[in-house]
Amino acid sequence: MVSARLADTPRWLRHHGGKPADGRICRPAGAPAGLSRGLGHGGTQRPALADDPGADASPTKPEPRPPACGGGISLPPEPAGGRRAGRSACWGAELLSERGRVEPSAGRAVLRCDALRARSVAVHLLERPLGWATCRPVAGCEEGAETEGDRHARRRLGSAPHGQGRLRQRRLDPAGGAGALTGGCGGERAMDTPTIGILGGYGNVGRHLVRLLLQHTEAHLVVAGRHLLRAREFARECNAQAGSERVCATYAHPMEPDSLKHAFDGAQLLILASPTGRFAEQTALAALEMGCDWLDVQFYTPKLEALHHLRERIESAGRCFVTDAGFAPGLPALLVRYAATQLEPLEVANVFAVINPQGGFPKTPSLYEFARELMRCRYGAYRDGQWRFSSGLGLGEVRQSEFGFAFGTRTCLPLLLEEMRALPERLPSLQETGFYIAGFNWLVDWVGAPLLWLTGRMFPTLWVRPMANLLHWATRVFSTPPHGAILRLESCGWREGGRQNLVVQLYHPDPYLFTAAAVAAGVLQYLRGEGRKPGLWFAGYLYDPDTTLQEMRAMGVQMTQQRSPIRGACPFCRR
Repeated sequence: MVSARLADTPRWLRHHGGKPADGRICRPAGAPAGLSRGLGHGGTQRPALADDPGADASPTKPEPRPPACGGGISLPPEPAGGRRAGRSACWGAELLSERGRVEPSAGRAVLRCDALRARSVAVHLLERPLGWATCRPVAGCEEGAETEGDRHARRRLGSAPHGQGRLRQRRLDPAGGAGALTGGCGGERAMDTPTIGILGGYGNVGRHLVRLLLQHTEAHLVVAGRHLLRAREFARECNAQAGSERVCATYAHPMEPDSLKHAFDGAQLLILASPTGRFAEQTALAALEMGCDWLDVQFYTPKLEALHHLRERIESAGRCFVTDAGFAPGLPALLVRYAATQLEPLEVANVFAVINPQGGFPKTPSLYEFARELMRCRYGAYRDGQWRFSSGLGLGEVRQSEFGFAFGTRTCLPLLLEEMRALPERLPSLQETGFYIAGFNWLVDWVGAPLLWLTGRMFPTLWVRPMANLLHWATRVFSTPPHGAILRLESCGWREGGRQNLVVQLYHPDPYLFTAAAVAAGVLQYLRGEGRKPGLWFAGYLYDPDTTLQEMRAMGVQMTQQRSPIRGACPFCRR
């Protein structure tokens, strides 16, 4: 091995290794002798290591000096697929830094260094999504051989002295500065300050949610996802705008439960703002093992079965798991409960929705999950004391609603939401309820919707991507103003001895911020203790309706409410 300072490592070593005719990654002309293989950048295969069976015999290497530290960072091996999209598969073969070294060991790249230099070494040597590290005693280090740098790192980070023979786990905070190898993101903070982890916090809904929580809470936020660079950039942007260091970024992926545990270790609440509903069981189990509560912003019906199997474990652990939070599902059931507080008894409560984002639906993984859900959805509504399910597109239960805010009259289809099915049991006086969604434009309504229904019953897995692309293209090209999202409640019941109508409308020009405001309103109640009860809950049943609507108005959602007496037949139920 060759000694060299990490700061003096030449650029070609970190970013390009040079490729000879036989395809091996070797030392370019002028590179120091002994560094026969550098760090590959751009190849799809892992560079051959000096200790690999097929590697060329390297010259006799001097015995390296033992590291003067007691902690090392063990990093996951490169996936079999090679380089990840947008990242270089930089794996060191033979490199000595001033205080550490990289060497192959049992198929893993093991970086040994002291805690003070851990972040700089890891970030320079491994240009890949890196969000966690495992610190452990390293063989060959003398017990109690603590250097001045180690003592300084321990005093700064509050970690125990090295060499005590126990596993120490610390989370890397790439968005932070020096001392990023800590027990939590963002450095030292008060123990009573809540920490909230947001998986997908840099996405369409997640970024609005992070900004709202920064504005309305004092919580520290951990933004995580599989795109580390995007998470780090967004964390810097939020910290710069807020003038604080309350947001940190790290890597996490629901397919890697260990990454979730390391990223959100110490968080009181884990929010899933990413389209990862198919991994609901893995993320829920990780939350239970971490001992934190759980909230998801996902429109993915199959996750409910996975969560139902964990109900007893959730209740025995005393954890609060909230599902189906957001615009829809989430708010429709809450609006019906709000009508029950205004009209007693409540007889009819239907919720209508229209969504028309400016620029159409972006082509993101959430669009594929949305298209998949539309392909498998059922159509039906509760009427005359029973649920009526419609074949086809639910044309037998079609309704029209007069939306305000220049949207006009729209035709709506009865989309069955699981959260609505328990309302008749909770409100025995309810005779009619349902959730109806309006179309997007003529192409989606007359071409896209029938195709979604048909392909959802014929090889649905093969048609998810084409249908999502159709939704993206049709809403981007054919959408017309006005833009935004509306939820409209039409209800009737009794109040002060007479029948009355109650109409409530919620509107925001940005559907994603609308969804984030609904989630943030629930999180505020959670932090105050009002919205936390052990067990598995629908968001529409857990949070207080009056408080939620008031807090959403404070976050920019427009709300109108109109109550009027009924003279003659009710315009909503025709009774």
